Amino acid sequence: MTSYERLSVQDRLHLDLEDRDVQMQVAGVFVFEAGPLLRENGGVDIERVRDYLESKLFLIPRYRQRLAWIPLEDHPAWVDDPSFNLQYHVRHTHLPVPGDERQLKRLVGRIFSQHLDRGKPLWELWVVEGLEHERIALVLKVHHCMVDGIASTELLQMLLSAEPQKSFDPPPVWLPRPVPESRELLEGALRRRLATPLEVGSTLLRAVRKPRRTLAWAQATWESLRLALDAQASTVSDTPLNLPIGPHRRFDWLGFDVAEVKRVKRELGGTLNDVVLAVVAGGVAAFFEQRGVTPREQVDLDFRVA
Repeated sequence: MTSYERLSVQDRLHLDLEDRDVQMQVAGVFVFEAGPLLRENGGVDIERVRDYLESKLFLIPRYRQRLAWIPLEDHPAWVDDPSFNLQYHVRHTHLPVPGDERQLKRLVGRIFSQHLDRGKPLWELWVVEGLEHERIALVLKVHHCMVDGIASTELLQMLLSAEPQKSFDPPPVWLPRPVPESRELLEGALRRRLATPLEVGSTLLRAVRKPRRTLAWAQATWESLRLALDAQASTVSDTPLNLPIGPHRRFDWLGFDVAEVKRVKRELGGTLNDVVLAVVAGGVAAFFEQRGVTPREQVDLDFRVA
């Protein structure tokens, strides 16, 4: 049987916001010791990486789905990709030996500057070898319409383990469900629109039966709308960060001693994320100070440790 799943309004927004200069991608870089992935004659055994990933891919079926568009509504939906090719998505590249972090960052910037192909599942995993000290890097990018910031790590959570795995089960057979024809997608859209008045009537009936809950919901909705309109109408601060952007990206990172971060957390309270956010906020403030910039809007924050 055919199958499809409509994207939510929020996920559709991530597609609509994307243009030549804006890539709506969740991305990250992860560096590891190559260990048993190195072959005897040198280089990374990329086929072993692909085989291992394929053995786990059934756990996240979204990574084998592509976009289809519903007629009349022009709304996107997820369908199984009958032409799915893992080799296209798991890519292999090499830095000049011995590659350093500067070269890796430049490569990552080029990778993140490229848009994902909307005719295929919207993700890529790059395996980068050639790093000094026999290390490899995994460069992952996933479209924001597929995942949020946390869910983007699902693929890595499947791949990574505390100990090397010399053997693993073969992948289960994957049979893509047929892609629905345009007629079927159109019929589904028409049924959905015809059902809308009934759903509205049912909602109104529940509202009449529970007026207090309805009033509380209406007040919360109006407050959210007011805040959104205020934010839309407000102007951003004139800083070096608020400038027109282009299609090219640069990627950088800074290493932290986790033990030191945990020590700060224990002494001051809060969570690891609190420490990271404090460091980032302090770094941005120092950057503005060095540039002689003072943001126009000052906000007093009341910090409380839960």
